[in-house]
Amino acid sequence: MPKVVQWAKCTIFNETGKVLLRFFIFYTTERKRKYTSAPDSKKLAPASRSGC
Repeated sequence: MPKVVQWAKCTIFNETGKVLLRFFIFYTTERKRKYTSAPDSKKLAPASRSGC
């Protein structure tokens, strides 16, 4: 039973992570258009790919 709970938590975390990553990419691209200063988004990419 704990394995199922862990899998559910992992799935929920991954799905929300994907949505947040999409939002973050959209937000940064919008900011790039406005200010033309590119924030360092490469640091956050490995954090989103957390293997369960």
